[in-house]
Amino acid sequence: MADRMISEGARARLRQLLQSLLATGAPPDPRALARPVVDYLRDSLSVDGAALAWLNPDTDCLSLLAANLACHPQSIRLSPSERGAAGLAFTSHQPVIVENYAVWSEAAPWERELGITSCLAVPILVGERAVGTMAMYSTVQRDFASGDVEFLSLIATQLGVVLEISRLYGEAERRRIEADALASALAASEHELRSLYEAISCGILVRDASGCVAEVNAAAAEIFGIPAEELRGRRSEDAWPAFREDGSALRPEERPGLIALKTGQTVRNFTMGIDRPSGERRWLQITSVPVPGPDGRPYKVVSSFIDVTARKEAERQIENLAQIEKLRALGQMASSVAHDLNQYLALITGHADLALQALDRDEYDAGALRESLRVIVQASTDGAETIRNLLTFARPPRELPTSRIVLGELLADVVRLTAPRWRDAAQAEGREVKVDVSVVGDTTIEGSPESLREAFANLVFNAVDALPEGGIIRLIARRRSDRVEVEVSDNGTGMSEEVRARVFEPFFTTKGERGTGLGLPIVLSVVQQHRGEITLETRLGEGTTFRLVFPAAEPPPPRATPTRTSLRILAVDDELPLAKLIALMLGADGHTVELATSGEEALRILEQQPFDLVISDVGMGAGMNGWQLAEVVRARYPTTRFCLATGWGAQIDPDEARARGVDAIVAKPYRIADLRRLISGC
Repeated sequence: MADRMISEGARARLRQLLQSLLATGAPPDPRALARPVVDYLRDSLSVDGAALAWLNPDTDCLSLLAANLACHPQSIRLSPSERGAAGLAFTSHQPVIVENYAVWSEAAPWERELGITSCLAVPILVGERAVGTMAMYSTVQRDFASGDVEFLSLIATQLGVVLEISRLYGEAERRRIEADALASALAASEHELRSLYEAISCGILVRDASGCVAEVNAAAAEIFGIPAEELRGRRSEDAWPAFREDGSALRPEERPGLIALKTGQTVRNFTMGIDRPSGERRWLQITSVPVPGPDGRPYKVVSSFIDVTARKEAERQIENLAQIEKLRALGQMASSVAHDLNQYLALITGHADLALQALDRDEYDAGALRESLRVIVQASTDGAETIRNLLTFARPPRELPTSRIVLGELLADVVRLTAPRWRDAAQAEGREVKVDVSVVGDTTIEGSPESLREAFANLVFNAVDALPEGGIIRLIARRRSDRVEVEVSDNGTGMSEEVRARVFEPFFTTKGERGTGLGLPIVLSVVQQHRGEITLETRLGEGTTFRLVFPAAEPPPPRATPTRTSLRILAVDDELPLAKLIALMLGADGHTVELATSGEEALRILEQQPFDLVISDVGMGAGMNGWQLAEVVRARYPTTRFCLATGWGAQIDPDEARARGVDAIVAKPYRIADLRRLISGC
């Protein structure tokens, strides 16, 4: 059969068919071309039906041009769940053979409804671009051979050229019509143009070479709140104050119209605030286009603008609602922190009492004393980490840092922080929710731990809401090649297809007044900021799985072992025991540590002797604080490193700290290893 299908006779009949369709010399009609071709395929190749479709760019679907198999759908979506053989051939640029639809897992629902058993589909390509598909179907199982593929691909290749000619004809005709319409508009009378100018809904303002308003339409006068006759002849900076998006004043030379006039370059989509004479502030989105004169220099500027005040207000409300959503989550986390801190304090006070009692005896068990001290240190460290996690979650958003994050460890933080919701609140409601965390391989990525914690916390909260009778939430992080994949799943109520299609829409919620509809949009935004992808699998009554995939971090370069040197260190803290603690911790490593209990005392000591490093608290009573001390040290002693040791370490932006003269930050409570890392750069 292969030889027959690629015989010269078959090629000749195909060539004759296509030539006859183009013989009129008129622009080819794609549908008129398609019908003879599909009939030719059915009759010449002994199949039960054939179909030809091409891409509709407006809908991102394959639109049916012709088919001779009953019930064939008029369009084929290119989504993985619906595309079937034809859509798969289109997206892969490769032929697709289905020998038996009964066992083919990627069959689209509509393909099964056609009652077909076998199929051969090929893409219609123009160069490297797919423009459509051809497919032939059999109701009995058929083994399509390489000759079938070659022949159908040959038809597709020649038909692709014809369809491209049709598209180009249509494009040329559309442009001709647009050109005719433009010519008609240009030929319109001055009265008609003036009517259009006044009737257009966006504001238009024309400045002359001196920057004065020459023309202004009714829409612009309404937006500014100033009559058009009062605007003409005035400079805009004299007519209305202007502001940046952060609320600061905009200088005249920074306004888009004057920038375009001075530089001769178009300024597009510039957002600016103005104050109307009534005191009301409006926000405008402006495009200013310079008009060159005979000498090439702009002799006027045309600015068009729209009022985006409503959009700005909507954006502000979205930000407020997002903050409400975050505060709601923060409140739930805070109750967990209080519970956990009481647990840690109980361990610390209990084991401290045991240690003191042991030391009061003439003989004591050194092993038991060491274990009590170990528990005290571990409880202090765990309590500090709990507070640090809460503070970083509460920190206002800023530009994403490029820090390395082990997602497996971050998920463990999220489980602890969300415990009030999945553990305490659920138990109070009489339902049991269990959370299971599993980590496989290296799950290190680059990104923002704060925003990722918020995203995963939102997913956990959603999972808890989907378990009205209790159940299991699973968090799984695994390495797959150069990607890190995280799954957050539950065995709860699941979602309908209607809900699934809208879960990432802002303000869409199924929780009524209990939800803002911003949790999952925030998750989507965080994933996109990290160059990741998120997908959703759900079945009503069976549960939901969110799958997040991120680029894995590159392995860090090997670090040289630093050579330890003895440093002169000045420890500044208004609590003398904390300053002494730094001296005890670092003195054991051979460093010389001087103490000061205020910023003023620290400066007196610095005047008398040099130091390699200053470690200071931030708040130190009524006198100079740590930030002020850092500025003075940077100005007077530029070779001396300055570090902050503070209980607010998790809330301080490292970039802001460096700009203010601080080289590094360590959060209280700290351990010897933390201080050693702090001074390692000296």
